[in-house]
Amino acid sequence: MAQLTKLLIKKDIMALTSFIDFIDKCTKGEYNFIVVFIAGIVFISFLISRIILDWKMFKKQTRFSKLHEKKCESAGILFSKVQKMKWAVGNYISSYEVRYEGEHPEKKLRDSYQAFWEAYEYFQCNIIYFEPKLCAEINSFLEGIRGNVDKYSMLKEEYEVVKNHALSQEMRSLVAKSDSMLEKISEELESKFRKIIGNQ
Repeated sequence: MAQLTKLLIKKDIMALTSFIDFIDKCTKGEYNFIVVFIAGIVFISFLISRIILDWKMFKKQTRFSKLHEKKCESAGILFSKVQKMKWAVGNYISSYEVRYEGEHPEKKLRDSYQAFWEAYEYFQCNIIYFEPKLCAEINSFLEGIRGNVDKYSMLKEEYEVVKNHALSQEMRSLVAKSDSMLEKISEELESKFRKIIGNQ
């Protein structure tokens, strides 16, 4: 942005210097008056149109710069929230044999939902800064995560009652599926967000 502004100013100064040099030669009688008059009108018209064009380019570059800055900020914050959600969900959807160690499962579930809604709400509030295709991928990812948390929660409650081996296997399968999905989508989003901020 600063370099573009300096370049535009430099070009305008060069044009103005040429005009002053032309006027100086005119006063010394080196050019015909009519030619000088016509050339002056043409030059002034050119200078005005150039100033208008430079101003439009400057405003366009300013808007683009601010938009890119906001996109970078949104991508960084959303990625941070997605990572926190990934950790919270991964902490909750873990092998049911050890899930009682440390924090209570209900707190882990609440943390998972809170992390999900924080990421989801931020994404929806800043959706205009992301390309439609990326928006669809993020939506699909968030809905997939929420679906897995909901399903695991229901399986856990049912398992607590019946202690069924089939439920145990289904929970194990969901754990593996969730881990794989979280890792894959997280890596894909990281790659896309790096492109947005120009760090790839």
